Amino acid sequence: MESPHTKNPSPPAGAANSESGSFWRTKTIAELAAEQGVPLIADFDALFGEGKDLWSSDEEFEAWLKDLQEARREGR
Repeated sequence: MESPHTKNPSPPAGAANSESGSFWRTKTIAELAAEQGVPLIADFDALFGEGKDLWSSDEEFEAWLKDLQEARREGR
């Protein structure tokens, strides 16, 4: 079964269609990265592990996260 999120969207009724229809075409990650001038990450595990040493323990991270959530609730 195909997910509705994987289909290319159709223009709304009455919308002006360009010749290429590129506005309504879903772009790949590679296309988006090229447009934005950012490199693609070839090794996701390397990217995923970049922040592993920011906190010395899970408890320290949990305390930071709790403080962040409280600050957002208070509008700080």
